[in-house]
Amino acid sequence: MDVWFDAEPDPVAHEFGPWSFELRAGGSLSNLTFRGTPVLRAVRPVLRDRDWRTAPATVHEVSVGQGLRITGEFVDAAGEDDVRADWTLEVTAGDEFAVEFTATARTSFARNRFGLVVLHRPDEAGNSFTITHPDATSTGAWFPREIAPHQPAQDIVGLAWSRSGVCVALEFSGDVFEMEDQRNWTDASYKTYSTPLSEPFPVPLSVGETVRQRISVRCEGAGTDAVVEETSGLELAPTGRVWPRWGTDAPLGGFDGPLLTELVLPDPGWREHLARAVATGRELDVRLITDDPTDLREATELLRDVRLLRVGVHSLTRHVSLPELWEALRGSGLEASFVAGARSHFTELNRTVDLLPADADAVVFSSTPQMHDTGRDQVIEALQIQPLTAAQAVRIAGGRPVHVGPVTLRARFNAVATTSWRPDRDVGIRDPRVDSPGFAAWVVASAAAFAVDGVETVVFGDVDGAAGPVLRRLQEFSGLQRLDPMGVAPQGVHVVAGTSADELRVLLANLADSTRRVVIDGSEFILEPGTVTEHVRPL
Repeated sequence: MDVWFDAEPDPVAHEFGPWSFELRAGGSLSNLTFRGTPVLRAVRPVLRDRDWRTAPATVHEVSVGQGLRITGEFVDAAGEDDVRADWTLEVTAGDEFAVEFTATARTSFARNRFGLVVLHRPDEAGNSFTITHPDATSTGAWFPREIAPHQPAQDIVGLAWSRSGVCVALEFSGDVFEMEDQRNWTDASYKTYSTPLSEPFPVPLSVGETVRQRISVRCEGAGTDAVVEETSGLELAPTGRVWPRWGTDAPLGGFDGPLLTELVLPDPGWREHLARAVATGRELDVRLITDDPTDLREATELLRDVRLLRVGVHSLTRHVSLPELWEALRGSGLEASFVAGARSHFTELNRTVDLLPADADAVVFSSTPQMHDTGRDQVIEALQIQPLTAAQAVRIAGGRPVHVGPVTLRARFNAVATTSWRPDRDVGIRDPRVDSPGFAAWVVASAAAFAVDGVETVVFGDVDGAAGPVLRRLQEFSGLQRLDPMGVAPQGVHVVAGTSADELRVLLANLADSTRRVVIDGSEFILEPGTVTEHVRPL
């Protein structure tokens, strides 16, 4: 049953000797294991254009022999260039697991990245590794525990580490690679990629130009990771905390939480957007987006007659609260809580901590799981990283409250575009999955994930689809005493539970692709895929 409305093909499992992996959409060789031990999250082909847009990869043919031969193409005509290229992966699996990538441009375009990337598992956090450099020297490093704002490893032609009794060695050829902490964007991985960001980009490619790369993996030893025992019976335990407030970034009937309103001041329609927000009668959390102090002053004059809950300012080009903009906002005389941080990903907050105003009343950032990949597993796996970004934002805030949002399925704008801003290009495209039961269940799981100590508000976008009914249910939890499930819930099951003086409320969501059975508060629930179930009991 396709509860995500995306018709995404199921992964195909392959096994060659001691190696096993799944072939997923886009040619991703995912969940690579050696003798049952998980080794890599994925090896996959990637093409990113001059604006860091990821060109969709399509698989045309898969041939199975001693390994795999996979052919496909990259096609993306929505950016500045018409990006088209054919690619092939030759996968061999014997003493080593090797992936050879060959791609040829069918059109002329400029690229920022073109080749293979390796995704390392997020549970490598804290594990040490050795880097081999192009000059054959080596240095030591580690997979960061805290989300690293900048590259934890550079100048890479080889990596080696061990886990669960298996020694892993990677070799890279065709380019020099480096590593980044993709948890900044709620990706469940560290990524080793080429070309180094220190090299000039974009790089022009001509028709017929070919790119070749090779990555090999060698492993020694035997052992498997410990199996985590799930249980269908969960107990609810008090935490001594309350659930945050929930908000939206668009009007939603029957919902009275805060309304986050972004006013992009270069856009001539921003005044009408503000008027529509004011007409809802809801508390407004206004974010002014500009690089022009004159436009900022005009906007703050209009806001004097608006009932403001919070107000903040972010640069249109850098997406953070730059000092000159912040000072202009602070001097406006508006009566509201003044918030600062990033209007984009946690990444920009994490990388500009030194710019965070000391007199900000609260810290903000937004989140989307689709910065690098639009696949369903990418969206679901972001849920395990969302609480890490929230907790680190709380530490950055240093005792000030954190407001997260909007949390959207698809990015609202391109935060890393290298070409100039245009309203027709930078407005986000609606993801059809926002209408699906899968997304409704995802919103429940994301609400629980972001609700860490210190987060006072979580604002959701994409409320015009399946999220609407879920958010109306969630608002009943705002301010309730929070209960957390004890034990390991069945895979894909997420719980939001709270108590007031007279009742217990529980929301259960199933993001697994099969039916799950859960016993909670003494009651049994059979959850079909994409199901959101509410349980209310008087106390």
